[in-house]
Amino acid sequence: MKRILVILLTLALIVVLPGCSKESSKYEPIDGSVKLTDANGKVILDTDLTLQLKSPTAKDAVIKACKENGISYTFKNGMFDNFNGIASTKDAGWILYVDDKVSEVGASDAKLDYWFRVEFKYQNYSETLKY
Repeated sequence: MKRILVILLTLALIVVLPGCSKESSKYEPIDGSVKLTDANGKVILDTDLTLQLKSPTAKDAVIKACKENGISYTFKNGMFDNFNGIASTKDAGWILYVDDKVSEVGASDAKLDYWFRVEFKYQNYSETLKY
């Protein structure tokens, strides 16, 4: 009887413990970089990182990079509007680039793939966002 109980407990642990691991470990890791550049071209942050999420976005990458490197940020109304105390204004602010192109969507919707490059540059809106 004792032997059967030990076998059942062992089987239960084999089945239950893998399910207790972090959910993110189920997903394929992707590598990339995050860069923040101020209005003068000074690089505030330039770091490589790995994301392991179901559908990684630019928002996920930027938040992880900022937290790992002690960079303050503000994310409100679906947008990053302040990095390291440099806040967006009505004329200039943080423009999102994904893979070296101005993003057509916000950071929450910008999906990332292998070897992604996410960059926020502080720029004049009218000069950068010409339509």
